[in-house]
Amino acid sequence: GGGGGGSSSSRSASVEEPTEPSFDEGLIATRSLTVTSQLGDAVGDPVAATHPEDDVTYTLSGTDDDVFTVDSQTGQIRVAEGVTLGLGQAYTVSVTATTESGTEAMISVHIEVVKDPADPYDLNGNGAIEKEEAVQAVSDYFAGIVDKETVVALLTRYFAG
Repeated sequence: GGGGGGSSSSRSASVEEPTEPSFDEGLIATRSLTVTSQLGDAVGDPVAATHPEDDVTYTLSGTDDDVFTVDSQTGQIRVAEGVTLGLGQAYTVSVTATTESGTEAMISVHIEVVKDPADPYDLNGNGAIEKEEAVQAVSDYFAGIVDKETVVALLTRYFAG
């Protein structure tokens, strides 16, 4: 053990102080998922932490921990059951990595809901909604794929355009 500072007792001089796991991304991570994400879909890359000796397990907490789940072994965040995602919504969860020796570290994960690159609406990317796109949106609404606010916004764009 090294010398210097602190008020550590000399009783356990031979025992190393357990180190906590460290997240590759520091204290804050950002992830995104598309508005069309379904139950169980992965939210970006796993939120991974490393530790020199121990395996790390992950738990989820925070404001929106009911919207997502985390794989306890990999740190992969996934969409939870019964969630309706709206474009532009943002969620915040905390992922805690805990080592076998009981040390832990926490990272705050900011999750944004973004437009699906394969969005069936506004396929030509010009901001105006074509008739077929408006019809598709209404059809998707009745099929439960998009929410009312999304359809209203799309139809407003269609009739305004």
